[in-house]
Amino acid sequence: MCRLQQELLAAYRLSVPVSELLLLALSLETERKFGKLAQEALLACVKAAAKYPPARQYTQKVIREAVRAAERDGCEVQEQLLALTCAQYAQHSTVSAEEEWFYRTYSLFLCPGHGLLTNRAVAPAHGRRTPSAQSEPDRGAAWDGECAEPDLLLRLRVRGNVLYGGTGCAVWDAGAHLSHVVLSNPDLVADRCCLELGAGTGLLGLCLALAGSQRVVLTDGDRTCLENLQLNLETNGYRPVALEDVDTSTQRLDVGVSYLHWDEAVATGDSARTPLDTFLAVLKRPVDVVLAADVLYDPEVIPSIIQILRTVLAETPGVHRSQPFALFANAVRNSDTHARFEKELGAAGLTFEDVSALYDAPSVKFSQLKRQEQYAPIRMHHICKAAPEERSSSPR
Repeated sequence: MCRLQQELLAAYRLSVPVSELLLLALSLETERKFGKLAQEALLACVKAAAKYPPARQYTQKVIREAVRAAERDGCEVQEQLLALTCAQYAQHSTVSAEEEWFYRTYSLFLCPGHGLLTNRAVAPAHGRRTPSAQSEPDRGAAWDGECAEPDLLLRLRVRGNVLYGGTGCAVWDAGAHLSHVVLSNPDLVADRCCLELGAGTGLLGLCLALAGSQRVVLTDGDRTCLENLQLNLETNGYRPVALEDVDTSTQRLDVGVSYLHWDEAVATGDSARTPLDTFLAVLKRPVDVVLAADVLYDPEVIPSIIQILRTVLAETPGVHRSQPFALFANAVRNSDTHARFEKELGAAGLTFEDVSALYDAPSVKFSQLKRQEQYAPIRMHHICKAAPEERSSSPR
């Protein structure tokens, strides 16, 4: 299969805009008409993604627009495409489009021998690997009837409407970007204990495992989201377990999953010991890296997040461990919120650096996934405990 065909499948699985998908299919044709090759390519995509399909309405629109494109260009509409059109519209569902669970599948094409392909943490369920990175575009080539898989696949069950599934049941731009950063810079997390706040669908957590983290702990404050997160881990070949059940004596990477509501975590109640203290005690080893993406959606959550960082990053590293740090990525939707976040970091004795430019162009990216910078730029912060002399001069 040529690379264009693989890119088309990656785009369909990711639910890119239908107009972009049809242009990719059209690029397979030598005469730039929506003929047999383009139609069969789309049919093969629908077939290949049947087990983990995009939203029902998306597939219906893809098929409808493909038929229109063929008719517009004066091409014969393939019988299979017409049959699929009828089958799609004959389906009846009691679940509305807003409530529907569906899949977004993230595809990676890597060079042969890439470290992510040989990493001990890669689960076998990530798909058949092919030397696709050396494939060249092959317009006009006959469709082989199958869709060869990319080097790595991450399949996530999501909801399109956050009013039904919550914000954690969708993949946000900053989360995808931080995932790219981790995959492109595995030395940031390799052989370290990584804690994610607001893990959502689990995309970043899966990438932490792929990048060679020694231990991955994923948390979220929404129980519906946690249930979906566990399902996504299992779908991708990982075993989600409660923190106290993580087995560190084997080479198998168990992913710790835990409920952690930020406000509740730092509340002392009738005791000086907080739920966060209990949580860290159950971990049985210090956290090396704290990660979070798109968590600054409400300025009211900032004090709790700061307190969590202050507690976790204050842990003294062992003899063979580096200083713990946090890596945050957030879309800047409100500059005042980010200004407040930075101010309160300093007041809490934490030092930070804006590393947005450093990680602006990661080398490893999911195929067909584009950043939406026109809506909100992404700002990244590297955060750690301030040195004593820095703390003495921090604003109060």
